[in-house]
Amino acid sequence: MKRLFLQFGDSNFIRAFFDPIVHELNKRDPAGSVILVQPHRSGRVKELQNQSNLYTLSIKGKTEESGKKELINCISESINPYADYKSFSELYKIEDLRFVISDDKSDKWRSGSEEEITARPPENIAGKITLFLFKRYKHFKGSCEKGMIFLPCEDAEDNGELLKNAVVKTAGYWCLGDGFLKWLDESCFFLSTVCDRIVMGFPRAEAQAIEKQMGYSDRLIVEAEPFYRWAIKGPRKIRGEIPFIRPYLNVFYTDDISYYGEIKEKVYKEALAFVYLLKTLLGAKNFSEICRDKIYSKFIKNMVFHEILPSLKEVEECHIRDAELIIERLNNPYIGDEKSFILINGSVSPGKNFPEIIKRYMANTGKFPSHLIFSLALRVYFCGKDKYVKEVISKDIFVKFANKLWKRAGKSAKGIQLIARKIIDSKLIWDSGETKDIKVARRLLQLFIVSLSRLGPRKSIEKIVSRKKGKK
Repeated sequence: MKRLFLQFGDSNFIRAFFDPIVHELNKRDPAGSVILVQPHRSGRVKELQNQSNLYTLSIKGKTEESGKKELINCISESINPYADYKSFSELYKIEDLRFVISDDKSDKWRSGSEEEITARPPENIAGKITLFLFKRYKHFKGSCEKGMIFLPCEDAEDNGELLKNAVVKTAGYWCLGDGFLKWLDESCFFLSTVCDRIVMGFPRAEAQAIEKQMGYSDRLIVEAEPFYRWAIKGPRKIRGEIPFIRPYLNVFYTDDISYYGEIKEKVYKEALAFVYLLKTLLGAKNFSEICRDKIYSKFIKNMVFHEILPSLKEVEECHIRDAELIIERLNNPYIGDEKSFILINGSVSPGKNFPEIIKRYMANTGKFPSHLIFSLALRVYFCGKDKYVKEVISKDIFVKFANKLWKRAGKSAKGIQLIARKIIDSKLIWDSGETKDIKVARRLLQLFIVSLSRLGPRKSIEKIVSRKKGKK
């Protein structure tokens, strides 16, 4: 095995997404092994080491792959830099290292690291990466052949550019010199990627049965859907080095990553959040129970095909196929009641794309997207239920903000009116001044929150669906 992949990340997602790609590649075209570095003080390295760096990927879905169990064996070494700084600090010497994969669930890495370069190790993942690169640069005397190719898996637009900026900022804080910055710019490649896979995490209810079936104990089993997709953007001159572009792997190298990002950020995340919230609020067993219901299914299709897709600059056949695939993926009977699900796969927050979808939809159609505003109302309604938000409130700014509004305003008509105004007026949702559009959005949001509070989700959704007939 010639290559070594340096992986900063040990989460359920990265172990269900990247490592299985390397594992599958090695079965047909040996590519190399993974050196895994625990990115934060709390992590899974000790458990990995106790299992000889092996763990099981369990595939659950509606395809013929469902039920497949694979022992992932591509991790050759796992390092906790907080417990074994020496091993981490000497990684820069390894000649065969060429690729760095990262997966940091926090946003702190984006701002770089202002810690001292002498930290053992720096807390920020950007600091760890910068320290590794600087030592490598010095050790190999600035050789352009010893630069690294970065494939970040963080859920952020232009994640490669963001990571490069964080490393450059850190190098500036640490005064590492123009020579290092030149090497960083010319010899290292920070590729932006879009990662897509629904990961359910550790299957608590089935873990013992899986262990019995496999014949060994495994505290790191990770469950995921069959589908995955990895879109990678980068310069053509290094395309031949990327080992994952194979007919049997759903990995793409492209000059334009915007399509994949647009589908994930707008269609997938909106549909995912709606189904997750509805399942949680109604106490449904799984996502499929929501997606198979005629009323809820009709609402989801109306929202996706009649409001989200029309908000795109242009809608081609590939957009429609991907939208249909996303709805089919969410109709997965094995996506159940995992408390960690939304933390792994997405956020309750509408995010920065939400107002853009509404504005573009209105510009393209001249109408107001009632389904999307109802979806926002469902989020706000969810945030008023303390028993549901405990798992996500510390991770989601929107949830924290909306939950505080409920506590201050209460559930009276005036209170809901205040909540609707504060939500729409907040920069979390809308960043422009007072307009007619905002007034309509505020009024609709208020009406939908009142409806949810008085009638509950099902009757409220029935009213929306019956009022707006749509065909897929």
